[in-house]
Amino acid sequence: MKIVKIIFFVLVAIAATTLITSFFTPKSMDMERSIVVNAPQSTVYQYLSDFKNMNYWSPWYNIDPETKYNYFGEAGVVGHGYTWKSDNNDVGTGNMSFTSLNYPNQLNYQLKFIEPFESKANGVFNLENQGEKTKVSWTFHTDFSRLQSVFMLFIDMKGMLEKDFDKGLSQLQQANLVSNNTEMVEE
Repeated sequence: MKIVKIIFFVLVAIAATTLITSFFTPKSMDMERSIVVNAPQSTVYQYLSDFKNMNYWSPWYNIDPETKYNYFGEAGVVGHGYTWKSDNNDVGTGNMSFTSLNYPNQLNYQLKFIEPFESKANGVFNLENQGEKTKVSWTFHTDFSRLQSVFMLFIDMKGMLEKDFDKGLSQLQQANLVSNNTEMVEE
């Protein structure tokens, strides 16, 4: 019986420590990465406004090329988006769609992960005209629950995402920014 009491008190201490720690940890994360693309602003906007083009430059596409995609809505229109489903936990299951568009300067989206865990984030592609080039800034914002905020003390999510965003922007910089109309693997 003594061992049960010890286990109980250890579990209570862990729960109390986690709860107290959660009051002092960040409850959100913001990030922005940028690159200059050798294409006019309108071309970059048109390319980014069609989610069917995303996997040509996405930093996550090659993690699981067997991921299933389903596109919905009209490209370049609020509500356009896609769902994905993968058995690989590094890709998971979720959806992404445009929440507002401001041609040719900004594309706002919402990202929802369903598996391996539920979370929501908002992002923006800001486009700044630089003559025949365009500065693309990719921003990301997410809020954390109390438990997630404690977990983030042990994971450098921001550092991991910065690397992914830098890789994606570099691939965007090298992409042929003409609509690729090639079908991805769809459900």
